[in-house]
Amino acid sequence: MISLSAALALIIATVFVIPLIIRLSAETRHRRRFADEGVNAQHEQVAADVARHAQRRAVVSVAFAIALFVAIASVGIGAPQLLGLPFGIAPGLAVSGGLLLFAASAPLRIAQPARNSAELNRRHPWSFGPRWVFVLPLAIAAAFVALLVATGLTASADEMGLSRAITAADATTSSTAGPYPGWFYGVPLIAVTVVLAVSTLLALSRVSATPSLPNEGLAELDRQWRSVSTLVITKLSTSALLLYFGGTAFIAGQATRNVATTYTALGDAFSSTFRQPEFAIAVSLQLLGGLLAISGLVFLAAAVSSALTLRMKVQFPADTAPAAGRA
Repeated sequence: MISLSAALALIIATVFVIPLIIRLSAETRHRRRFADEGVNAQHEQVAADVARHAQRRAVVSVAFAIALFVAIASVGIGAPQLLGLPFGIAPGLAVSGGLLLFAASAPLRIAQPARNSAELNRRHPWSFGPRWVFVLPLAIAAAFVALLVATGLTASADEMGLSRAITAADATTSSTAGPYPGWFYGVPLIAVTVVLAVSTLLALSRVSATPSLPNEGLAELDRQWRSVSTLVITKLSTSALLLYFGGTAFIAGQATRNVATTYTALGDAFSSTFRQPEFAIAVSLQLLGGLLAISGLVFLAAAVSSALTLRMKVQFPADTAPAAGRA
């Protein structure tokens, strides 16, 4: 059986290697395009500086989040007395750390021209992305908190008196199983979800509050780096929500399945009876948890890919150069 550390290493390798291949391929095409096109040198340099700075900030933030996840998960491996809690909060805390680092980083300074155009449109944290990238994590967070409230209300105390077990009983039998995401896990997970939401808002606010590039001819370039940075932030936040939502749902389903299954000895064999609807709910939670966790890894890979290929997506269009910069 593969060890937990080996599984973590495999996930990290997959998340980094595939986007890196995409980046190298895109960068080759990017260089060939600029070799063939006569782009204004001054504005091409501005585009390169803006893209380089935006990509550096995004890559460092994503890498820091992944490193922080490994560190928190390592605490869970080395401290079994924490009863697996670090594994539950690791995705949310790690991504929150990466997003706070993004929000704290200084914006790129571009030399101001003699004449500067005023910014007429007010920018908001949600101004630079399609609506779904903001609605999706909000919907996932609301559903996750609803699940935690439901499991907290249905949890029972384990042998240590902690709300991390589930008990099913009828007139003749009683069964208890765990770990189960009762209030022992639910309260910290809800708190981490709030921290993640605040961190995401701060990172998006950094993107929207950064001063515009100091020339109206650079408006498209300005929009590009903000849009791609917004996608990195929202994909990273969504990946964290999906990962610990999926893990929580799967664990809840596993514990519920255990208490819903009764084994009866029949000589050398056993027969199984299933308590309904608990068993059906358990199977549904396990399937949902696996699907959400896989989706979380997909969003994580997408965030890494967007960060690594950001420079190829932030390009100065030659046909929008200011009149003073055109031949």
